Amino acid sequence: MLSIISMCHKFHFTDNIKIIKFILLCILQIKHCIIEITIFCYFQFSTIYIYYTEGVRRINRVIFVYIALIITLVRFFTPIHPSFSNLIYWIFVLYFIPIILCVIGFKAEKLIATMVIIPNFLGILYRLYAYVTHILFM
Repeated sequence: MLSIISMCHKFHFTDNIKIIKFILLCILQIKHCIIEITIFCYFQFSTIYIYYTEGVRRINRVIFVYIALIITLVRFFTPIHPSFSNLIYWIFVLYFIPIILCVIGFKAEKLIATMVIIPNFLGILYRLYAYVTHILFM
């Protein structure tokens, strides 16, 4: 990649650098799509496996963890940041609800529940820290 950019500078094709940056951005977006498809396939196969091996009672709890993970992924991939006027609503809906769902389904899927709970707690701490610093410096 560096040789391509240096070649563009050598021949003074500055517009090509913009095109290369656009192509790299497209590759990054494709990578994110592949990750999402992989996660979705994992959910499908693991749900089928749990259904046939553990029974229906366990799968009901696993659904809570997957719903929490979907809420967390949607929140992570959308570039929306809360204003300080609706911060409490933001924290409750997009941080506390996944934590509550993961606590309910923790026995069924401990690893994924832990992977959802920790970033949500860190998100709550960061949002509250940003809110307090905003209040203090206003």
